[in-house]
Amino acid sequence: MINLQLIKKISAIFLFSMFLANLFAQKETFDLITYSPPAGWKKDVTENIISYTSINNSNKTWCRIGFIKSTISKGSIDADFESEWQDLIVKNYRPAEAPKLNEVHETDSWKIKEGVVKFTFNNADAIADRIDQA
Repeated sequence: MINLQLIKKISAIFLFSMFLANLFAQKETFDLITYSPPAGWKKDVTENIISYTSINNSNKTWCRIGFIKSTISKGSIDADFESEWQDLIVKNYRPAEAPKLNEVHETDSWKIKEGVVKFTFNNADAIADRIDQA
């Protein structure tokens, strides 16, 4: 005879354990940052970049997040952004237009600059977003 109360308790404990495992996910450190990796995403590691990719084949969508190792400054946030934009975005994704740039913002003595551009990937529109801080 199956004890439904016992099965319910075991199921509740299992679900609670899974919730706790996600809540207290192991933190990782790369270069200057510490972060919790996104659950279920594919991790790729190179010497200078850690990236996570999620692909949904049913609705044909994907997302890639990358953490890039810090580099020596070129002397200004604008020079740093342009150099890394060319190396990371233009070289890899070949966008047909110039990026839309946000004004440089300062917070806690950091300067932050962001650029967004459309490109084509697998015959579909995609967006690259680069945030630089110095």
